[in-house]
Amino acid sequence: FSKIQMFSYIHRFVGRPKWVQEIALAQIKAIKPDIVYMQDLSILNTDTLREVKKLCKLLVGQIACPLSAEENLRQFNLILTSFPHYVDRFRKMGISSEYFKIGFEPRIIEKIEEHERIFEVGFIGSFSPHHNKGTKLLEKVASKIPLHIWGQGINYLSLVSPLRKNYHGEAWGLQMYKILAETKIIINRHIDVAENYANNMRLYESTGMGAMLITDKKDNLNNLFKVGQEVISYENALDLAKKIEYYLKHDEKRRTIA
Repeated sequence: FSKIQMFSYIHRFVGRPKWVQEIALAQIKAIKPDIVYMQDLSILNTDTLREVKKLCKLLVGQIACPLSAEENLRQFNLILTSFPHYVDRFRKMGISSEYFKIGFEPRIIEKIEEHERIFEVGFIGSFSPHHNKGTKLLEKVASKIPLHIWGQGINYLSLVSPLRKNYHGEAWGLQMYKILAETKIIINRHIDVAENYANNMRLYESTGMGAMLITDKKDNLNNLFKVGQEVISYENALDLAKKIEYYLKHDEKRRTIA
């Protein structure tokens, strides 16, 4: 079944359907924007991107996922990325690129009332072939500790995966933030292509909603948070499980960090 699902990634090699290109071009021609800003750098084919550049002043992309085809990347006037290691790679290709930090929008707090933290440990995220290491780690933890799961791509998991036991479906927008406000400890793991750099939105969404974040140890984590005071880091599945158990038993320490 997982091999069938991989068909969704074929567009990276053969391009997106013609109707996607036609609709995007028609919208851009109608709106006449100065800047076209894209967060999926492979949704338009190379020829379409060339046409888009004729219709706007700047074509800008944002990426923190596996790279698109190089010919696609070269069409952008600027690529922003929260992956520090991607910046030099783009520049070596001759593509203008800047490190773009992401963060938490505090106005969200005004929309989410304070909630009782009814879930002890949770994870909200995606499952895909690009998250293999993180999925295996979460499965090891879930085999020892009840772990509540929300997210997309559940069909990428084995039918006997322990992550299915407390799977609650997908969660988006304010519903996702409400779940974060109802959870004591949120686990974070990064996509494989993040390599040894912390960058994802879950870092900020979780801490922003007052959950205690336990995240994978990365070289730049101390540049983003005071590790041990604002977030907790782990080195492997065993270390993660031990720290979850510790902070569930030491509630005052957990709440202080959160």
